[in-house]
Amino acid sequence: MEDEGENGVGADETVRSWGYVLAVSLIILVGAGLIYLNRPHPETGQESENLSIYYLMPPDCEDCDPSMIDEISSELKIEIKGIRTRIVPRPNILVIFGDRADMGLANSRLNILSILCEFANITRACELRDELRDIEFAVDCLNRYNVSSNSVIFYTEEGCDHCNRMNPWIRQLRRENYTFYTIDLADENRTRIADECLYNILDLRGNIPQFACAALGKNHMGAFTSIEEMREFAENCRNA
Repeated sequence: MEDEGENGVGADETVRSWGYVLAVSLIILVGAGLIYLNRPHPETGQESENLSIYYLMPPDCEDCDPSMIDEISSELKIEIKGIRTRIVPRPNILVIFGDRADMGLANSRLNILSILCEFANITRACELRDELRDIEFAVDCLNRYNVSSNSVIFYTEEGCDHCNRMNPWIRQLRRENYTFYTIDLADENRTRIADECLYNILDLRGNIPQFACAALGKNHMGAFTSIEEMREFAENCRNA
């Protein structure tokens, strides 16, 4: 059968073997002093100080991203130590929290933040994870309507003086190849897109004007004070 090797070892047995290898390896790491179950990390702000976090990377790893780990470590103000090891086939985050050890695949920012939220109880990781989920939802939803997530969403209504004052700047930036997508409160089809895709980013209570960027999960409430400020917002959105 396809899921068996030459000696008849099935996929379930392979998984169990990997689990055994990892369990034994963790014991060896603890015994060798590479992992300290009582290592203090007061900067995490957690009730328990018995927290250690490791980024496990296989040799010649193709989807490892130490720079992303450094960025997350800096954002959360925690130490994440990188270790090269053959006990994992892909990058993993190992969390030692008190007397518990948990590990998960670390192939994306969302996965890493989820692990640190659920296994290490780091509040800021949970917040960043939720923000990222909101962004991914909005991006996927807009794609279904063929709206680029790198477009600046202009939430407006006819007759709004502050909104109308933005129109010449928007026209100028469009000539500079920045993309804007207008959602007028009087347009039922476009407000449906806002209701379905942007409820976590826009304030849908009728406050106008608003400018949003789904790719960044950002919302600018009210009119811009200058075209330079609007251009900077559009540039950041385009490059997200």
